[in-house]
Amino acid sequence: MELKRSKMALHAIAVALLLVAPDLVYAVVCHSFQHTGTFRVSHDPKVLLLIIPLGIGLITARPKALSFTYLAFLCLIQLGQFAHIAYFGTCASAHSVYMLLYELGDVIRESANVFWQYAYIIPVVVTPFVGIAYLIRSSERCRLHLVGTILLIGTICAIGTRVPNRHRGAACCPNEIRFTINNSLKVLWGYLLVMQSNMVSIKKYIPYEVIDTGYKPDAPVTIVYIIGESMNYNHMSLFGYERDTTPNLKRLATEQTFYHTPGIAGGIVTLSSCKFMMNIVREADNSFFKCANMTNLFKFAKSRGFKTFYLSAQTEHLLTSIAGVHYIDVLITKDSNIAKARSMQEDYLRYLLDQQTFTDRNFIVLHQWCIHSPYNDFPNIKKFSGSAEARVDEYDSAMTYNDVMITRLFERFNKQKRGKFYIIFASDHNELLGEDGLYGHSHLAPKVADIPVMIQSNDKAFMDEMRAIFKPNHFEIATVIAKLLGYEIRNPNEEPDTFYISGAEYSGKFGYIKYRKSSKDRIVEYLLF
Repeated sequence: MELKRSKMALHAIAVALLLVAPDLVYAVVCHSFQHTGTFRVSHDPKVLLLIIPLGIGLITARPKALSFTYLAFLCLIQLGQFAHIAYFGTCASAHSVYMLLYELGDVIRESANVFWQYAYIIPVVVTPFVGIAYLIRSSERCRLHLVGTILLIGTICAIGTRVPNRHRGAACCPNEIRFTINNSLKVLWGYLLVMQSNMVSIKKYIPYEVIDTGYKPDAPVTIVYIIGESMNYNHMSLFGYERDTTPNLKRLATEQTFYHTPGIAGGIVTLSSCKFMMNIVREADNSFFKCANMTNLFKFAKSRGFKTFYLSAQTEHLLTSIAGVHYIDVLITKDSNIAKARSMQEDYLRYLLDQQTFTDRNFIVLHQWCIHSPYNDFPNIKKFSGSAEARVDEYDSAMTYNDVMITRLFERFNKQKRGKFYIIFASDHNELLGEDGLYGHSHLAPKVADIPVMIQSNDKAFMDEMRAIFKPNHFEIATVIAKLLGYEIRNPNEEPDTFYISGAEYSGKFGYIKYRKSSKDRIVEYLLF
């Protein structure tokens, strides 16, 4: 009996390894043939441990027809997933499934056209599943068959019930550094339970034109893009707030190379904003173009020979909207060292910077966690009290801490003597603290997009260009950064002076705001969709 259980355990582990084998084999194929969509395999062993129960279920479930049916289902969706990765260079999303069915005729024609070019996907995916089928076929009946059946069905139901209950449907977004089997199941349920229940009409846009200006820097260049978290400029003394919450930034503002201004976010939550911050996309409902990653800033930087960094005090799930993972040389998030990130808080970014080796061309994205709620989780340099709302005092106190952290990041790079430095800070979204009776940021309202923008550079032409933009938004900031990297974007769909604020999901399916800037430096129109 003991021998039988040991054999079953070994078979279950083997099945789990075979389920992730396509990831490993495909990564080798990409490396060997220098495939354009370089594939990154999950490095977290905990993820593999989560797949072992599925392996137990496949081995022990009865009747075996149930295991074979589920195995065939997994094989089919994995073929689709890897076909998407091979063709588009990115993991499939729930929206990808929607678009596949929406343009099924075109998909079939293109698939037939490129079939032999990507035919290697079939053995990469199918071979491990054949091995799993053999293990299932040779498995012996045991007393755990009922548990196995429950585990098998449970893996489907657990993901299926988790997707619609997760915050704003984020669970159906793929994560490029997780095992594809996990992504494939999330995406399928995301399509069935979220996308179909809340989908706005799809508008077709003419593809953008990416123009290579041929610019290549002939001197050292460092571009630092700091993504702030939940920053309300109405609570920054830098912008005139009565409480002295940002004395260090006020001191920094006395330097002629420093500029600060109100700006406008591209979304009302971090997940949607990051898409507009790191990818040049103008329209909130231009879903197809957002999935293409053609205008990803990491991609542009890498093509110009920059060493690219994404150092984040946030979790890795945001990589689903930041995208361009395979163009990032150094990728470290909170998940890379959770204990240290929690203990060091915003100093975690400085710690990560200390570990890096920089070159003459650096494109560095730093992603903050402060001032995410709960605000009192952060230290404070000065503690405020006396407000009608305790959360306002907690927020303002946390702002004094973030003031020190942001200033230190600026001062780390603004001393560069050789070549050019560009430091751009923009918050992902606002954090309302009673404006119009609202709190937080999960409201599709213009004020949620009011953000601080702070810029410092020794390039006078760049600073003049930024000063000329009234309330720079995420799209305009990304466009200027792309220009620094030698790229311009021509958008045939562009409506002059018209921009967008995305709702809680970057595909536009949770609504968006369309607004227009006037020539007299004011916002003249807000339209809610």
